Amino acid sequence: MIASRTPEGFDYCCPICATEFIGLPSEPMGELVCPACGSLVVVAIDLASLHISQTTIDLFPESILREHGIFPVSISRDTIYVAASNVKDSELVERLSFILNCRVFFVLAREDDIQTAIRRHFG
Repeated sequence: MIASRTPEGFDYCCPICATEFIGLPSEPMGELVCPACGSLVVVAIDLASLHISQTTIDLFPESILREHGIFPVSISRDTIYVAASNVKDSELVERLSFILNCRVFFVLAREDDIQTAIRRHFG
């Protein structure tokens, strides 16, 4: 039996082919590829383990973060990565992209983790 955390990564099971494997999700995206079938496996990121700069957090008004249950994770060139529990909300992605005048990409995170991050940074 493999431990839940090994030096090589974490235990995962592909939802497509059911292959069990060990891997490390990419940051900040939380993705990895199944070595057996090549499917993209999306993993919820752990907000508590990430160092998020105050500059990134300051891009969003607290009211927007609370209202939509989102939290900024990082900035890379012209893209802002935002933690969301509903990564399929394309209307919100478009609205944020327009407001911020840059690309916005949602990464999967647990709703509880997002609310904890908001409370930790804003009280």
